[in-house]
Amino acid sequence: MGIRSWLGVLIIVVICALLLVADATVYRPRRVKLAELTRELAIAESEHAYVAGHSVQLERILDFLPDKVEGVNEGEQQFLSNISQELQGAGMVLTRVEPRRVVQDGSYTRRTFKLEVEGGYRQFANFLRYLELLPEVVIINSFELHSKQVRRGSKHSATLMITVIGY
Repeated sequence: MGIRSWLGVLIIVVICALLLVADATVYRPRRVKLAELTRELAIAESEHAYVAGHSVQLERILDFLPDKVEGVNEGEQQFLSNISQELQGAGMVLTRVEPRRVVQDGSYTRRTFKLEVEGGYRQFANFLRYLELLPEVVIINSFELHSKQVRRGSKHSATLMITVIGY
């Protein structure tokens, strides 16, 4: 075999080596990324199809979200006004409201209150049920109920530590 033949074989080997290196460094990562994007697209199309097919049911989620309010402290005032009216309607007395802290959480605000109320045991249970049904998310952090027999007052009293999440 002559030098030209060996040179031709060497050129073919170099071209094959360059193709293997190019495949490993350029094309394979792009194929992996393309496969990943294809999977993400399939998931997004599946989610889009679900949302498009269940739009009426998904609109019901809005029924469970708190209503937007205007003003800086309007949400706090509206919440306290609503629970005060509920307590009065149930024959209970709100004896003390102590705001604790306010934390911004995205477009929502977390407000923590310490509430002291007086009334009957059944009224307390109904008030807790009322808090559960509010459009705002109400987390009862702690709850203490004091009996009227132990205290000098004529009614039961309770101290609630609650966190309200809303606008």
